[in-house]
Amino acid sequence: MTEKIKTFMRSGAAVPAGLFLGFLLLYGLTLDKAYVFDSLLYALSIRQPLFDGPVTSLLSWNHFLWFPALRSVYAGLEALGFSPDAYRFIQWWNAVVGAALAVLLFRFLARYIHARLALTLACLAGVSHLVWLRATSGDPYLTGTLLSVAACYFVTVRPSWRGLPLFWLAAPLAVLAAYFHFGNIILVPAAALAAVPGRGPEGRREGAVILALSAFLLLPYVLFYELWTPAGFREWLVWGSGQVNGFLPGLSASGQFDLRFLANLPTGFATLARSAVAFQAGGPLVTGLAALAAVSLLGWAVFDRSRAAFDREAAAPALIFFMAITGFFFVWIPGNIFYWASPLVFLVLSAGLLFKDRLRSPPPPRARIFIPVFGAVFALVNFRGAILPALRGLEHKAAVEFCRDLGRATPAGSVILISGVSDGFLKVGIPYFARRRMFPLDLVIVQFHGTGQDPLAALKFRLDGYLDRGVPVYMLDDVLRNKDAYEGWGVVRERLDAFLGGYRLEAAALAGAGENPAALYRLLPARPH
Repeated sequence: MTEKIKTFMRSGAAVPAGLFLGFLLLYGLTLDKAYVFDSLLYALSIRQPLFDGPVTSLLSWNHFLWFPALRSVYAGLEALGFSPDAYRFIQWWNAVVGAALAVLLFRFLARYIHARLALTLACLAGVSHLVWLRATSGDPYLTGTLLSVAACYFVTVRPSWRGLPLFWLAAPLAVLAAYFHFGNIILVPAAALAAVPGRGPEGRREGAVILALSAFLLLPYVLFYELWTPAGFREWLVWGSGQVNGFLPGLSASGQFDLRFLANLPTGFATLARSAVAFQAGGPLVTGLAALAAVSLLGWAVFDRSRAAFDREAAAPALIFFMAITGFFFVWIPGNIFYWASPLVFLVLSAGLLFKDRLRSPPPPRARIFIPVFGAVFALVNFRGAILPALRGLEHKAAVEFCRDLGRATPAGSVILISGVSDGFLKVGIPYFARRRMFPLDLVIVQFHGTGQDPLAALKFRLDGYLDRGVPVYMLDDVLRNKDAYEGWGVVRERLDAFLGGYRLEAAALAGAGENPAALYRLLPARPH
């Protein structure tokens, strides 16, 4: 056994295995308790069976394959007798993806630079602000980053299997990255362009193959959303521009897109800097300093590389991927750090490959002391600035406990009516933590706004149906406190009073509701049946 361990340690698999297990342990010990709105929404979807509901909930426009892929794994675990918490399941999925990303970066870079320096860059990427945060959270974005780097790997390294070149795997990997988050669609042409540098006519043919194969693999998406029709394409643009999130076409034709690329450069560079290091300071000064530092480093890199031989086959693909994905985020909500893990990872990869001639030698003895110290400080700054607050989960802690109290105070299968205005977190917190069906009044009203139908009449029809079947119906007192919140949608206080007048309100106990307890009422028919 000892000899087998020694043989393994001498093999090329020892460092990647240790790197994977080390990061998996780190991420597993720091899984967040932040319970942000979107992450709980994703977790709620994972708890739903496949094909239970509209097809659009199975294949969403921006995360086309994310739900069916993760739901299938989750269902497989259930079939084996495991019953994982859906939120924790997504987090562990991301932890595995994050650890695999660190290994892929190491293996990628170690082909061109010294293994110790490749390991250093992979570890710095793994403990960077955004990669660490995404690897411990409940959102779907890090999988796309892993697939994107894998696509770049197959274009650059061009491994073969039994003599069969595998460069064309870049196409399905880039399309899969887009299917996990459609913003990654920009990587499809990037993968085709990355096949060209330094390879002449052969590179152009390979780029054309990647484009053709990608177009074929994107056909299910095109067919599902009828993108060949003007109506289907217009609807897709409404979703893609973020207009469904509050950007009305009459107010902002481009929605979440801000096409002023040059004007967005300072914000984009500042966001890229914050994706590496968790600092909370903001404002024009920090944005300007981050932009100045980025431009200075970029200028130095261009000057330095102009005096050195540029290996286009090694460095150009990563640079093309970096410029494509970063350029996209410079015009798509550039100040939102949420999506910037991919630009950061490609920046690390590009830097390693661009300066590979300088990084082929092992670090000098003094640097061998400095590098671990710098890495430890870097990791500590990010842990204290971002990971620890998410681990404590203080922002939504009271709301989470309140939702759990609701679950204890109401029988299984009951329905709860809420305002939806006072605390938007309850819209996902109640179904997730209380496991109760919930109707937010604001969403019901918005759903029927402009259709000519009376939203309160539609809601009364649904609630009366539950009551007729003997299902308990409850209401939080935020509905009573926010009667004037819906006037913008044409629902005035008098109409809401008339709606509530059709029921008797019976006070219900709500134990342990925290520092700001809310009253809970049982809704009963005005006249007993």
